Amino acid sequence: MPSNTPNLHLILPGFAEFTDDWWEPLNGNFVAIDTAVNAVSTEVVLARQSLPTLVAFLQVGHNANGTLKPAAEVVNARNSPVYGIRDGSNNLVPLKSRLDSLEFEMLKVRGGQAALIDGLALVQTGLKDMILSGTKDANGYATWMGNTGANATIDGSVTPIMLMIGGYVARIRTSKTVTISGGAGTYVIYAAYQAGGVITVDGDASTPPPATAAGTTSADGNGDMARFTDTTRDFTSLDVQAGDRLTLLTGNDAGTYVVKTVAPGAVLTQLDIIGAFPVGGLSSINYTVKDPLGVVLGFVPLASATPVAGRLYIGEVDFDGSAITARRTRQFRDVFVSEWRSFDVSVSATHEESWTHNLGSDVLDVEVMVSQSNVGASTVERLSQADLKNNLAVTVTDTHSLSDNVIDSSQLSFNPGTGNSTMAGSVTVTLAGTVTAPLTGTVTPTHSAAVKWDRNTVTVKNAAANLLYKDYGGTERQTGYVRVVVRKRG
Repeated sequence: MPSNTPNLHLILPGFAEFTDDWWEPLNGNFVAIDTAVNAVSTEVVLARQSLPTLVAFLQVGHNANGTLKPAAEVVNARNSPVYGIRDGSNNLVPLKSRLDSLEFEMLKVRGGQAALIDGLALVQTGLKDMILSGTKDANGYATWMGNTGANATIDGSVTPIMLMIGGYVARIRTSKTVTISGGAGTYVIYAAYQAGGVITVDGDASTPPPATAAGTTSADGNGDMARFTDTTRDFTSLDVQAGDRLTLLTGNDAGTYVVKTVAPGAVLTQLDIIGAFPVGGLSSINYTVKDPLGVVLGFVPLASATPVAGRLYIGEVDFDGSAITARRTRQFRDVFVSEWRSFDVSVSATHEESWTHNLGSDVLDVEVMVSQSNVGASTVERLSQADLKNNLAVTVTDTHSLSDNVIDSSQLSFNPGTGNSTMAGSVTVTLAGTVTAPLTGTVTPTHSAAVKWDRNTVTVKNAAANLLYKDYGGTERQTGYVRVVVRKRG
């Protein structure tokens, strides 16, 4: 009985088999061998691609001992502007060593913190919590906060409101609403830092709203697997921006990517990423898009607005139980610089001005500046903050004496007393006694101002009646311009 070979299944005749029809298994065997040889030959030709032999093709990426050669991209990656491309022994630095060097460098910069950004935040001494920038008026006052009814509007849509919270940079880049509720009183609005960013598009069907996973990955216009699509979303209206984080939660492309382009080719439902998806051509993907610098807004009663890690108080409102009646926007960088205001004490003996600094604290440093110009055309001087009491009563006591010198009776000794008096003329007698004279009068604070402040306002008035200040040259000024600079301390 015949048998077969294990791979090509060639017929192996038994003894005395196929006596008159040997040609049938013989031809069958040769056809099977020819087919197999053709398949192997075709595979070798395909494997060598454009090179004349398979060996030539393998030599492109393999050393003679079979180990892999480094790709040109890997070799180029060894080049470092920091460490150079060769080590101390003049050897090429392996890519792993380069990466290890960078890892250890970042580890040192972290300073024992959990992440590099935490290490950077740690060293922001004195700059940990403040509003950095946003929309402002011609005088530099913040204008990004509004209100309607019980709603406080925080508008970063035109100019993003950049924040520093605990040393971390954060932002508000859209118009957001905080709805105040509770009893009548003053409430403080805060922005809370989010270490992982804030989700702006939630495409995770496992946690609705979306009914189905609608994300797909595909090739972009250059043929790279770098395009993401969700036909159910308009990414521009959802404020997705370049630099946002696209996280795919399911499928073989799962991972986090950086958005490079929003609405490529004006297709509002698409995003392009930096780099490429490892697989691409996938569908039914759960995903999220995050603003990595986003914050969460909230509010607390004024009495509860104590320092909280990761929270920055950005404004406050007065609330009557149903609507906001007044709002106060915190100033940039915890500094208030007022506009110049005209002072005139030539008619009325005293002039008083108040500015709203809105720093939300009474622990402040206040400077008062004066000038004869409000456009920088004249010198600026800084006034001290005066004691309003200007009455003066002084009593002076001095003692003078002239006595005989006990060593030489022909000489006299003079004691000038505390007044450092001098003696002139011929004296032949001893003078002793005490002179007491009360002197009274007034001292005018000619380069001073009276200042007071509270959590949100600062008030200035002239310290001397009918006098604004005596300037650097000695001229007494009754008119001029005053500006205040207020800095939050601590």
